[in-house]
Amino acid sequence: MLQDLQIRKINGLIGAEITNVDLSRDLDEETFAAIRKALAEHVAVCFPDQPWSPGQMVEFVGRFGPTLVHPYLKSLDGHPAIHQLLKEPEDSLNFGNDWHSDFSNLELPGAFNALYAVEVPEFGGETVICNTAAAYEALSDGMKSLLDGRQAWHGFSSHYVDSYAEIKDQTSDKLIEPEELAVDGDPVRHPVVRSHPENGRKSLYVNPFFTLRLDDMTEAESAPLLGYLYQHCIRPEFCLRIKWRKDMLAIWDNRQSMHYAVNDYHGQRRLMNRVLVMETSRPV
Repeated sequence: MLQDLQIRKINGLIGAEITNVDLSRDLDEETFAAIRKALAEHVAVCFPDQPWSPGQMVEFVGRFGPTLVHPYLKSLDGHPAIHQLLKEPEDSLNFGNDWHSDFSNLELPGAFNALYAVEVPEFGGETVICNTAAAYEALSDGMKSLLDGRQAWHGFSSHYVDSYAEIKDQTSDKLIEPEELAVDGDPVRHPVVRSHPENGRKSLYVNPFFTLRLDDMTEAESAPLLGYLYQHCIRPEFCLRIKWRKDMLAIWDNRQSMHYAVNDYHGQRRLMNRVLVMETSRPV
């Protein structure tokens, strides 16, 4: 039986808050389908006041698809699908402090990100998410024609290993050693403009973290166009800033977004539980 979900838009182009639902319970198929539809429409959804156990989080998020045992974040004991993101008061850096879409360097990239607030700072520590579907729709017809049908290479560059090592040295996140990173995999190609598998909506699918170059250009030739797209995507009207509260869950659709973890809460503790759902087919 479909529950009477309350769905309230947060911003004009991205984000909704869903209330009047207890995610710790076994939701019926109609209610879950309504949540999934809202997520595809709004790109990111927030559920306030959801006190639950790690096991209940894994059970709910796992309904969206296969979950990932993270290759370089260590898992929560007893729950391999949960990765804890921790920043202690003495830490200077945080994890995810760059615009990215999770694991676009894989043939089957990240589909959904679920983040749950265990401990939040008194101020700051927001997560910013941009709607790359709205960003695509705002482009001129000429730019759309230039991008449609074009491919880009995505990879896990050696430059990231150096950045990762610095983060590991200066944060309390449970990270594996830099030498254990699997960074020697071949780059993969994905469409610059992809179609959403559930509603067909087109979105830009490039990000400064993993996108290396356009398929038929050098890195130097690609840089001006990619740089323009990155800056276009993060225009304020396309962005949502999640103001975390304890026991809040947020889920966003990696297939039509990028996200960024703001590092502006020095001297405070922040602890989040994350579950990542992976795609089951390649982007098209």
